[in-house]
Amino acid sequence: MRTLDQSHRALIERVGGDVAERLRVLPHSLGVSPRSPGSFSDFARLEPMIDLPGLVASPGSSDVALDWFRYAHHVGGFLGLTLDRLADGQTLRRDLALEVAALEAEWVRALTTATDMPSKREALAREVLADLQRGLAMESLAFVRGELDLERYSEIVWLKTRWLALPTRMMLEDSEEVEAFEEAYRWLMLSLQVADDGADAEQDRARMGRSVPELLKLHPATLLACAAPITRRAAEAASAHPRLRAWCEARAIEIDAAFGVERRRTVAAGFVVMGLSAAVDARRGRRP
Repeated sequence: MRTLDQSHRALIERVGGDVAERLRVLPHSLGVSPRSPGSFSDFARLEPMIDLPGLVASPGSSDVALDWFRYAHHVGGFLGLTLDRLADGQTLRRDLALEVAALEAEWVRALTTATDMPSKREALAREVLADLQRGLAMESLAFVRGELDLERYSEIVWLKTRWLALPTRMMLEDSEEVEAFEEAYRWLMLSLQVADDGADAEQDRARMGRSVPELLKLHPATLLACAAPITRRAAEAASAHPRLRAWCEARAIEIDAAFGVERRRTVAAGFVVMGLSAAVDARRGRRP
């Protein structure tokens, strides 16, 4: 199976030119590796982040096609991580415009190589990248205003994560499993985000003056307590994808064991999950 490091090396070789060395040290420049040049595997360890296409690929999938989708997934991950950390001021260097341009161009090339109708694929790639930028801007505005409701939070998470699913969605496009995948993916990304936002509350407050739980008027432990039940929702939605379902089920058990949230927080989280469920349901029928 293609690894993140293999895709990183392939990216450097395929892009070439003056920007190649800047791409080689990008993990360190982003602050996700302590030493230069670094590795994206220092940051991405969860299987859906590394191999989402492989988790939902059918048994008869072409190895060559799957490899391209994995490469597109990885390059898209490098691009999204770069944009997200730039927006949050978490990079060691700010002058990453050349890297962003090279990553975007290579991601689009990988997507159009792996699929037919290249002009349509490129337009969709540009659309989800615009959504990512919109989500980042909405998140920044929420921190400035100091308030955020569950519906807007759910929308921000979707806009910020939609791009990562694109290679896998394209891979499944002609199958009957696209809707089930998208539903599972939305719940999965929401579960990962609430876990991160709950766990990083103190760090975010120190860095930005506020945390997401504060914006939502929730205790960080309450947001953490939402992670396991939301992950189980992802598992239920992934019924058509046994490997993804099994991963989500195992992840929910792992979260329960790791966080050990108080009973009162679990009860409060139940109401928050209901609110987030309503927000996710409200998105059904809107632009995918």
